[in-house]
Amino acid sequence: MTGLPSATVATHVDVEPADLTMTFTAMASAVTLRILDPGQQAIQAMESAREMFHTIERTCTRFDPESDLMRANANARRWTRVDPSCLVVLRQAFEAYRNTAGAFDPRTLESLRLLGYDRSWELMNTHGQSVPNIKVRRRAWRPSFDDARSRVRIGPRPVDLGGIGKGFAVASAMGILAAHGRSILVEAGGDLAVRGSGPNSAGWRVQIESPFGGDRPAAVWEVTDTAVATSSIRRHHWQVGGQQAHHLIDPRTGLPAQSGLLSVTAVHPDAATAEVWTKVGFLAGRSDIRTMFDQQGIPAVWVTEDARVGYSKAAAPLLAWKASRVEPRHETSRDRNRVNG
Repeated sequence: MTGLPSATVATHVDVEPADLTMTFTAMASAVTLRILDPGQQAIQAMESAREMFHTIERTCTRFDPESDLMRANANARRWTRVDPSCLVVLRQAFEAYRNTAGAFDPRTLESLRLLGYDRSWELMNTHGQSVPNIKVRRRAWRPSFDDARSRVRIGPRPVDLGGIGKGFAVASAMGILAAHGRSILVEAGGDLAVRGSGPNSAGWRVQIESPFGGDRPAAVWEVTDTAVATSSIRRHHWQVGGQQAHHLIDPRTGLPAQSGLLSVTAVHPDAATAEVWTKVGFLAGRSDIRTMFDQQGIPAVWVTEDARVGYSKAAAPLLAWKASRVEPRHETSRDRNRVNG
């Protein structure tokens, strides 16, 4: 997530009889809001959703030392007043930490900094000079929340809200737009939420792009009234001391996860929760990911380092198509979910 002010963001709205679309940039992602058969207040609702995205971006970014998140990180054990939206995302992050028994742990900021990911991606030096000595003390996370005063005490290890913050923004935007049309789409990079039957009245068709690039997807979902999130190392990977690094940190080691996986996509009614489970699935690794998702009953698709495509039992009813393997390629365009309608 970046700290770009709203004034720098270009917004475009297309108005047609049965389709209203707004596009803009937030959280280092291209964001699309789409309403089919929009109601009279749809444009105003889209403006509210856009402003909400920028509020989450401004308050939860780790790239601005004056953001609410970074002030709370700097204060560690002291109470810090934060924007209510930031407080909600922090609480969701903590609930995800507890619900996954610590498998999801957002206290990865120091590792990302030491690995060189200390600024927004477009400004980052992707060829670090040496491998850092990272030591992780596995202590339980016990933040404190004061809802009445919108305050938080994060604790000694700093937090990164990048993924779950974007998922929360997608879910919140859907909450704003849901009553303003027959079918709704909110898409931000690799995270999206849909409501209604879609353009063809049979559900929204969502392509999972191959982490190797190219035009052939790894799978195609057919979904409605749910959210889809993807975690992939396709875009955010770089060199540190001649070794490959990426942004999906294993909280047990403080280092990029070595899981035998390249991407994980999960479906859940809540976009922030879908984002959490993509991280947990990635950390589970190739050997355990199917068992984990089957036990949780979560629809998921993943691609392994040797280009094989796997999926959970719960995914089968939602898959319109799936490849058994994807073709390895070497391209630089970013990984995301694509919606065909």
